[in-house]
Amino acid sequence: MEDTFAAKANEWDSNPLRAEMVKKFLHEVHKYAISEKRERMIDFGCGTGVVGLDFIQSTSEVIFIDTSPAMLHVLRQKVSDANIAHARIIEGSIEQSDEAQKADLITSLMSIHHVEDIDLILRQMAARLTPDGQLIIGDLMPEDGSFHHPEVVPHNGFSAEKLEKSLAEAGMKISHFSVFHTMHKPSQNGEKKAFDLFVLVATKA
Repeated sequence: MEDTFAAKANEWDSNPLRAEMVKKFLHEVHKYAISEKRERMIDFGCGTGVVGLDFIQSTSEVIFIDTSPAMLHVLRQKVSDANIAHARIIEGSIEQSDEAQKADLITSLMSIHHVEDIDLILRQMAARLTPDGQLIIGDLMPEDGSFHHPEVVPHNGFSAEKLEKSLAEAGMKISHFSVFHTMHKPSQNGEKKAFDLFVLVATKA
């Protein structure tokens, strides 16, 4: 499978728009995460691992999951440089993680709109959470497809209603949903366009 992030991975962290988004998402995660000390965390669609690495000192094990070899190459270098022993990196999807190893926290930033079967991935996430664990997602509100233009992705954002229904079917419920950031990106005509990003916190029903 083609790695669509291969040409972007080395410069991924240096993009100021992305850095601002990550900073604001981390603020939300720290605000809503119940415990600052946890046994296991899963960073799904981790990219270069910026979110998961922010929790590396307060978590016994962080599992990083992504389908991009190039992104994970950057992450592995970070882990090696920092001599981190309790990071586990999985190239693939969440189904390749051990369902028996429950996580206290699962995060996903700007990843689930790349996943074709959203209902399946949410069920898989729910299956890997402890009974009192939390799922915290940051992603796009509904948009017209211009965020990724000319690329095409499976989902052009999500409404709260759509995610509430999918999460309910996965045995979860939303405890918080709000817009946490507005990103301004050039559109296909060169003009800057505003894209709202939501943060969602969910727990097992």
